[in-house]
Amino acid sequence: DSEGNAVTQSNAAAYSLGETFNITAEMSEEVLAGAQITVTFGTGGEAVLTAATNGKVLTGDYTVGASENTGDLSVSSIAINSAVYDMFGNNATSLSATTAATPFSTEESIGIDSVAPTASVSSVRYNLTDGIITITGTNFDTVQRPSDNDVREQLDWTKFVWDIDG
Repeated sequence: DSEGNAVTQSNAAAYSLGETFNITAEMSEEVLAGAQITVTFGTGGEAVLTAATNGKVLTGDYTVGASENTGDLSVSSIAINSAVYDMFGNNATSLSATTAATPFSTEESIGIDSVAPTASVSSVRYNLTDGIITITGTNFDTVQRPSDNDVREQLDWTKFVWDIDG
């Protein structure tokens, strides 16, 4: 019997609504190309993983959907979509993986946040002497930002208009 022994993700991080990342399952035995499973996560989202070649690895993408939120992504179930045969023609009868009781955090930390920020800007001030733009407002804590609070890389500067005369 081919039995899955790990479902991991290769780049630990936090993901937001609409973002996609790769999920990899490593089987305990080699399986034939085309083997396919569906991994259902604690958020309700799913990823279909496929063996592209004969081997121990099945891969697929997970896209964060609306209302999917967790600080620690976990697997709630795994289902076999198409026959998962090992190299000797044995069909998988069971699969095991990291589950809700043992979240991905034992392997890697994956956070999912599809809640839109509710921040609003009430004023913008430019200090000519220091060259610093200060933005004030409310609910800035709902916006993910680097630990040093430098949000320059997160701003869409093509939409920033500064009217000095007006």
